[in-house]
Amino acid sequence: DAYLHLWRYVGYLLGIEEGANPCKSYGRAKATLESIIVHILEPDDDSRKLVANLLRAGVGDGHVFRRRCEFARYMLGDALADDLGIAPQPPSWTVFGARLYLWALGALARIPLAGDALEALNRWSMRCVRYLHDRRGPRHGVAATVDAPVATCPYRPGAGAGACPHR
Repeated sequence: DAYLHLWRYVGYLLGIEEGANPCKSYGRAKATLESIIVHILEPDDDSRKLVANLLRAGVGDGHVFRRRCEFARYMLGDALADDLGIAPQPPSWTVFGARLYLWALGALARIPLAGDALEALNRWSMRCVRYLHDRRGPRHGVAATVDAPVATCPYRPGAGAGACPHR
């Protein structure tokens, strides 16, 4: 919800009309992404170089690079990974564990009480992250958060009548 709100707000700042904003709803955002992947996404040499550099960023060609490649292939699918030049890697326990974790979260989220508990846990963990961030002090010039949008935003999430239409 907050992720789509952010991108709807970015669209607002860029001047995208509300009716044309693909982040108007989760379903619309998902459909737009799938359409882009199916109809537009054709990797070229630049995208292959970009992917190679992103996967190697800060780690070179070692163990972490191979795990990144393995996980990227899992998330993107073999066909797109092949088009992007992501070489198949031998299976690892690390990526197996991540796949099992994601599967378990998806299964739990479908159970009504467990889904509510996961949502509460996520809210709690985000409060912890904000608390730690605030204690440490900002390391960048960005002062906005989901809870305190920048003053230039004409909308305030959860503000009732003046609520943000980008939610």
